[in-house]
Amino acid sequence: FYIGTWASNVSYDSDDVYSYEHDIYFGYAGEAGDISYDIGYLYYNYDSN
Repeated sequence: FYIGTWASNVSYDSDDVYSYEHDIYFGYAGEAGDISYDIGYLYYNYDSN
């Protein structure tokens, strides 16, 4: 099981209303016999000040 977050400032152009990106992710990885798997979710959020 894993979970995490990531954040960064963003600047695409001078008229852009978004100032930062905040991501949240979680998932589960494992093996079943000879098969490995990783099932996860990632949420991207772009927001202004």
